[in-house]
Amino acid sequence: RIAHIKQDERGQRLVGVLKEVQKMSGFGQKTLPVGHAMGVACATDVNTPVAQVAEVKIENGAIKVLKVYCAIDPGLVVNPDGVKAQCEGAITMGLSASMFEELTIEDGKVTPNQYLQYQMALIRDTPDIEVSILSTGATPRGVGEPPMGPIAPAIANAVAALTGTRMTKIPFKQYQFS
Repeated sequence: RIAHIKQDERGQRLVGVLKEVQKMSGFGQKTLPVGHAMGVACATDVNTPVAQVAEVKIENGAIKVLKVYCAIDPGLVVNPDGVKAQCEGAITMGLSASMFEELTIEDGKVTPNQYLQYQMALIRDTPDIEVSILSTGATPRGVGEPPMGPIAPAIANAVAALTGTRMTKIPFKQYQFS
């Protein structure tokens, strides 16, 4: 992945978060329990690079995300606790959207049309999240949305490593594994 990143300022920052998340997670070096796998993904949004590694297992035929490692470089960091909280919230929101959330149209009507019927991630679905903040540059950059981008592909890459199945549609709850 790193070999394909352009070596400009933006690319160097993206390489920085990829190297940091690899160091945090032990991706490619750490021995995982049988039935576990890791997947990595990265993205840049509003000039903020983020890389994530998701550790998953299959439990009762469904994907279980156990841990997410996140490295972010939002430039000048004014409030590190706020950056960490934004990362945790965005990862949880992205996990919910990629794993569970779904709207359909039936007979011209949106379903589900009641909150209680709409499936979202619950506390029990939320993985352990570890965040590392890199702070390069003298300008603060965005933090709210960037950590949402890599979570779905990190999960999908982990599942592909574990099962050989490439998931191409969300929500991932539609995939069942034995």
